Amino acid sequence: GTDLGNPATALYEYMITYLGESSGNIDLSSFQAARNRCDETVSGKKRYQIRQEFDTDETPQQIMDTILDSMNGDLIRSGAKWYLKNNYATPTITLTESDLVGPISMTTRRSYADAFNRVVGLYKSTAQDDQPQTYPPVVDSTAVTQDGETITYTLDLPQIPEPEQAQRVALIELKKNRLEIVLQVKSNARGIALRAGSTVSLTIARYGWVSKPFVVVSHKTIISGEIACAMTLQETSAAVYDDYSGTSIGSVAQTNLPRANEVPDITNLTVSEELYEFADVV
Repeated sequence: GTDLGNPATALYEYMITYLGESSGNIDLSSFQAARNRCDETVSGKKRYQIRQEFDTDETPQQIMDTILDSMNGDLIRSGAKWYLKNNYATPTITLTESDLVGPISMTTRRSYADAFNRVVGLYKSTAQDDQPQTYPPVVDSTAVTQDGETITYTLDLPQIPEPEQAQRVALIELKKNRLEIVLQVKSNARGIALRAGSTVSLTIARYGWVSKPFVVVSHKTIISGEIACAMTLQETSAAVYDDYSGTSIGSVAQTNLPRANEVPDITNLTVSEELYEFADVV
């Protein structure tokens, strides 16, 4: 059978050996944390493994994407270093309205084309001589009810050897997709401590947010008079990375923002009538 390995280790070795990346440009602590996450035991098996073989016609980007998919990983370039992330990071900074500069631009829903509530796909089973097999679908029944229909996304995972590992990856992708809020914000100098890939909490009273976590998708420091940081933030949750139970995935709690097309019922309204008389104007 095919040798199985740790995806984080495979990514590091590929970047060093085949892409010629310098180890000095790789954040070793983040790669080690990802490696440890992959090696954790869940129900008697490692959390993430990878089949260590690739086709010669695959591009480096395709190979790296496949490795990252096998561990729900994100490879992030920040400054001069590469960081690897495959788990929830507890926020170390909370920004409030007093830390934000200028207006907040918010997107609260994905486009229909980008949303889904069911994930299906193939993996290559070590138990079936590395032949492609279908892993059991992962479905968010609550999301299906909310959407009014089943919307399926196909996620093939050709380097994953076990159906439970494939379902784990599919589940995290599904939960990420259901967290839809994206913000464009500028912060004061407190945002300098953040980078792409960091997790930050936001406390904003008018949205009902108290220490609501977001992941920093992009980060740019602006020096013009006073220091500011322009950031794109994506809604996240620790529950995204809960392990798959094999029975029910559980929905990620979504933010209860008011909908523009829904008006709440008006209560405690009283109506009075008065008669006004106006003199004729000549």
